[in-house]
Order: sequence, then C-alpha cells, then structure tokens
Amino acid sequence: MTQDPIRHYVVLKADAKGVIPNYFNPDSAAADQWARLYIAEHVYEGAIRADPPFVTVARPSNDVHSSVEGLTETPRPHEVVVALNVYGSGKISSHQVVTTS
Repeated sequence: MTQDPIRHYVVLKADAKGVIPNYFNPDSAAADQWARLYIAEHVYEGAIRADPPFVTVARPSNDVHSSVEGLTETPRPHEVVVALNVYGSGKISSHQVVTTS
C-alpha cells in the first residue's frame, strides 16, 4: 500500500542568501512558491522537472528552542523547515515521482 501524497521535510540553512526574507514573506502564497522552486533547484540539483510534483505546506515552522522558560525575543533561526506534500500515482516511490520527467 502506498500513500499519496507522501510528506517529506526539508531543512534549509537560514544563512543562505535570501532564505530568511523569502521564507518569512508575509505573502504566504509567494513564500510557498519561492520555497517550492528553491528546493527544486538547490536540493534536487537540476534532476527535477520544470513543474515539481510537490507543494509546500505548514510553512513557516514554529520556533523550536531548548528551554523550559519562555523566550523574551524571537531568536534568529539557524535552520528553517519546509514540509512538502509529494504527489504521485500511488504506484511509484516519491523519489521516482520527483526525478521522473
């Protein structure tokens, strides 16, 4: 049995050029589109087709920190998480969905 869509998580380094302003863009649709294309270009390094078979969901991720006390100010993140829903026919692996033309 296969699941369609399959959820994947991608962690991006926050210090990469353009990640923070685009990831936290107040225009959620623009931020999601940026994340989708950024991941297609940088994570899959050109092996992906022009229209990636995944969409970003649940972005931006909540702050995660290691403390029992509340934060007085929001820290600058070192990484950000992008959740992806990868869509396919339900008959092939998610990797094949992403890399098949």
